[in-house]
Amino acid sequence: MGSIEFYYELSYNAVFVIQSLKIGDRETGDELYNNVIKWKCLKNNTAAYLIIIKTKEDLFNFFQEVKILVMRGMLIPILHFEMHSSEQGIQLTSMEVVTWEDLGLWCRELNVLIKNQLVISIATCMGVYFYKAIDILKPAPYWGYIGPKDKISGFYLLRDFTNFYDIFLESGNLEGSITSLNNESTRFEYLFMNGDVLFTLLYEQLDKIPYNKESKFHKLKGFTKKQFPLLNRAQRRSQLKKNIEEHDPIAFKKKVKDHYLMKD
Repeated sequence: MGSIEFYYELSYNAVFVIQSLKIGDRETGDELYNNVIKWKCLKNNTAAYLIIIKTKEDLFNFFQEVKILVMRGMLIPILHFEMHSSEQGIQLTSMEVVTWEDLGLWCRELNVLIKNQLVISIATCMGVYFYKAIDILKPAPYWGYIGPKDKISGFYLLRDFTNFYDIFLESGNLEGSITSLNNESTRFEYLFMNGDVLFTLLYEQLDKIPYNKESKFHKLKGFTKKQFPLLNRAQRRSQLKKNIEEHDPIAFKKKVKDHYLMKD
């Protein structure tokens, strides 16, 4: 498969460093904020915040507070997470685990409000697994995110994201900052996952599944009562068969993608 190109034009006016580490851990989020992000944001007139999270309830409340500010038109945030994580999700100071899917639910609410401009960086082991938050039948949970592919220590995460934010907050060049992140990190690979690209990749997998009209009918017939409440059983099934016969895969993909990218 060839490379996929994308165009971006993003706005932001605040950077949040969200830290939730184990007791006794080096406070890498605090260091990143105080050594780089706070000063770079002060220079380019961007708000910067360090948020210390201990429990899942704390994290939920944080998202609700940010959501209110976004709804008021006061905030377009970038979110940076400093936590432990695995293939399943992020782990908080309380040892509670927030799945990637649940984190995606909260991020999706923000991303819908700011029209698909949410950028997230994840300074955690296996942060790349945040792709699990994607559901192509729902609006995208983020415009894109940056995270390490494998297990990585806090020392290297701090070094590498210090370099990333030093460049990005100075130049605004996201693509160049990501390239520099990987060029400087010779031992670890960071992946940038764009929501538009992820949609394309996931939809390509769906396209490989043969479209069988009979199996599609049996799969959907149980949902027709809700879809066509004013029709009787025979009419509902007749309408479903008609819809399946008239199915246009190209138009359907466009409709799904427009909803995912919030263009509908």
